[in-house]
Amino acid sequence: MALRDTAIISHKRLAKKHLSPFTLASCPLPLNSKGFTLVELAVVLVILGTIFMSVLKVESMVKNAKIRQVVNQYRELRTAILVYKDKYGYLPGDDPYADVHVGSTRMGNGDGYVYGTGGYEWFPAFEHLNKAGLIKGKIPSAADPVKHVFNGSVYITMQIISGIKYNYIRFDDLPGDVAQALDTALDDGISDHGIVQSGNVATLISGVWLITPASSYSSSANMGYTLIKYE
Repeated sequence: MALRDTAIISHKRLAKKHLSPFTLASCPLPLNSKGFTLVELAVVLVILGTIFMSVLKVESMVKNAKIRQVVNQYRELRTAILVYKDKYGYLPGDDPYADVHVGSTRMGNGDGYVYGTGGYEWFPAFEHLNKAGLIKGKIPSAADPVKHVFNGSVYITMQIISGIKYNYIRFDDLPGDVAQALDTALDDGISDHGIVQSGNVATLISGVWLITPASSYSSSANMGYTLIKYE
């Protein structure tokens, strides 16, 4: 064998001996290997789009269900308040004879409004309704108020809007689009008009909160106070 041939064979053996396991030679690809076709990519995009739309639809259904819960919470409280007034002649919380009527130790002053700093008549309103058997659940306090499903507080209270006193059921910190949906379901959908009004500005005047309604609803921000008349 010629010296040149011997050198070539030795070189090949040496190269084979030191061949990395991660070289292309050790991981051969099929000759007919190919990527996704446009049709396959389109199918994947359609599937992803369908999943995304389904998620959005579920989220919308959950939110609409919560809005209905807020509407029902208002209607149940309104019915309970009016039944209490019809039976005892006073609004719950404002009832000066609540000790006799329902066994409460916290009475109101009987002036026709449910108000007071520190929840003077706000929180007894729920207690009176509870003891009268018209609602269920806990008796709230300033540190532990009644909540709605969007985790804001709920009050039975008198407020001043446009210089006029009214008794309201107040829902605090509702998302803007939820407050508008509530307004639309119960009234006219306008934030500063009708039996449902919403705003973010509150000023305490002589123990009574003056609420300034917003000019419009915002879907990107909460409404601090959404007030609904019940009489």
